[in-house]
Amino acid sequence: MGAYKYVYFDLDGTLIDHFDAIHQSFAHAGLSLGLEAPSYEKVVATVGGSVPITASKLFPDADVTKIVELFEAHFDTVMYDAVEIYAGTEWILKELHQKGIHNIVFTNKLGDKARKICRYLKLDLWLKGIVGTGDTPHRKPQKAFSEYALRQFQADPTQSCVIGDSPFDEQSAKVVGMDCYLVATGSHDIEVLQRETNSPVYADLNQLGKAVFGL
Repeated sequence: MGAYKYVYFDLDGTLIDHFDAIHQSFAHAGLSLGLEAPSYEKVVATVGGSVPITASKLFPDADVTKIVELFEAHFDTVMYDAVEIYAGTEWILKELHQKGIHNIVFTNKLGDKARKICRYLKLDLWLKGIVGTGDTPHRKPQKAFSEYALRQFQADPTQSCVIGDSPFDEQSAKVVGMDCYLVATGSHDIEVLQRETNSPVYADLNQLGKAVFGL
C-alpha cells in the first residue's frame, strides 16, 4: 500500500449498479432475434469484458454484431432509469478528491456512455477523467488499455491503484505494475474474488476506504 496520487475506479459493479439496464438490454437483443433471453443472474455473472465479449458468451451462436447493435440501441433508452449509486461511492470519491487524489473512472463500458452516466449522477464533480472502451481499440485487461489510461493523466503506476470488482480489474492493474483492491459489490462475491485473485478484497467501498486510505 502506497501514497497514491491516482485512483482508477471501475464503474459497473464498483461505483454504480447498472446491471438491471444491462440485463434488460441483452434480453431485448436476444428476444428481438428470436433467441432465449438470458437470466439476470447469468448476465451479472458474465459481464466485465465489454459488450461484444459478453454478447459472444451469452449468445455463442448468434450474430454478435447484431446483438451489440440491438443492445446499444435499447441501452440508450434505459440507461438513466435503471441505475443506482452504491453506498460509499459519493463518500469515497469526495473524500479522496478533497485529499488532492485524482479519481479516474477506468471501465469497459463505452467511454461516451460512461461519461454521460457519470454526468447524470453528478459523479463527475469528483473525477479527474473517464476512460472507457471506444476511446481506444483496447479494453481491460489488455496492457495497451492500462498504459493508455495512465498516459492520459501522466500517472506513475507506482503512485496509482485500481479499484474494481472482478479479476479483469486486477489483471488490468498488474500488467502495468499498479496495486489493486477489490469490492464484492458486483459480479463476484467475496469468496470467489479471494479464490480467483491475489488482491485484498473488501465487502464494499466503505470498508475499503477506511482500510486502504484511512478515511
